[in-house]
Amino acid sequence: MAVVIDEAFFGSLIGLEREKHLSNSEIAWFVVGYDPKPGGWTLVPREVVFTKLDASVKSLTGGAPLSKERFEEQLRVKLGTTVPSHPLADRK
Repeated sequence: MAVVIDEAFFGSLIGLEREKHLSNSEIAWFVVGYDPKPGGWTLVPREVVFTKLDASVKSLTGGAPLSKERFEEQLRVKLGTTVPSHPLADRK
C-alpha cells in the first residue's frame, strides 16, 4: 500500500517503527512538503518511509487528540486570522 502524507501530519505519528527495506514493509509512506512559490505553493517530495501495517495502525491511534478549541486556534494562526469569517459567525 502507498500513502501520500504531508510532513506535518507524518511528524505527529507517535513511535512509528520503520522497516529498512521495501521487501519487509507493507506500507510505503511518501512524505511531502509544501514550498512557497510566486502565486502559490509547490508540492515537494521529502522522503519515503517503509513500515508494517500493524506498526502504522498503532502509531496512528496512539496519539493524544487536540481539543476542538486548540485545533481551531492553531488553524486560525496558520491561516493568519483570529476570528472565523463564516457568515453564520455573526448571528446571535
